[in-house]
Amino acid sequence: MTGFAWRLSPRLALLLAPMAAALAPSGAIAACDYAASASCSYTSGPTRPLDGSPRSGVYSAQPAPRYAAPRDAAPRGLISSYGAPPERPAIWNGLYAGVQGSYRWANTSIPGSIAPDLTTRGAQLGGHFGMNFQSDRVVIGLESDLMLGSAAATSTGVGAALSMRDSWTSTFRARAGYAFGNVLVYGTGGVAMAGQDVTLSGGGSSTQLSDVRLGYVVGGGFEYKVTPQISTRLEGLHYGYKDAAIGLAGASYPVRQSSNTLKAGVSFHFN
Repeated sequence: MTGFAWRLSPRLALLLAPMAAALAPSGAIAACDYAASASCSYTSGPTRPLDGSPRSGVYSAQPAPRYAAPRDAAPRGLISSYGAPPERPAIWNGLYAGVQGSYRWANTSIPGSIAPDLTTRGAQLGGHFGMNFQSDRVVIGLESDLMLGSAAATSTGVGAALSMRDSWTSTFRARAGYAFGNVLVYGTGGVAMAGQDVTLSGGGSSTQLSDVRLGYVVGGGFEYKVTPQISTRLEGLHYGYKDAAIGLAGASYPVRQSSNTLKAGVSFHFN
């Protein structure tokens, strides 16, 4: 009988093992700091060997679950690598046209003659047309303008007189500037033309010269966008003209002139 019981014990152990495993405590998850380690594990508790021997203290380990971070998670205050910030709109780009008024003062002299120097002052009205190309905050462009308005003056010295009259001026210029949002600060330079009449009198004779003077123009200014299509501007320009020759009493004299202009205008942008 004893031998039979001994032979039956392993078989009973095999039959009762699943029931013992079901009734055994499920075990506790081992203490783990998921923030500090990505490879934590937990145990299922001790189990009795199938041969019926006492518990051996062997624990079965299984990998801990991993939690994936969201794809769009990004630290606050940093730009996510999944999207770039929107580009600033090019509010100065495109064609424009407008009207403007100016106040001009010109200095004229005839070196070598006894005629005194004179200064011509006057207002002009006109318009401008141009085009801008904007890249980020840098703005470059081309502009042409035409100003109409007559300004005349006469200076009289001992035995000689000099008269000067300006009828129109025009420029063709390049512009380059930097945009601070709605404000554009720029420099400009190019070619200038002017229609002038010069009269030199002395020694009982008089000579008149009507000519289109060519020269250069440089200056700068700023422009402000009141609305997306309307801007106002203020600029200052300096003109220098090529000398012209005038003859009097068998002698030839150079006519030298430079001028300055302060302009204010309004532009309409076709963008």
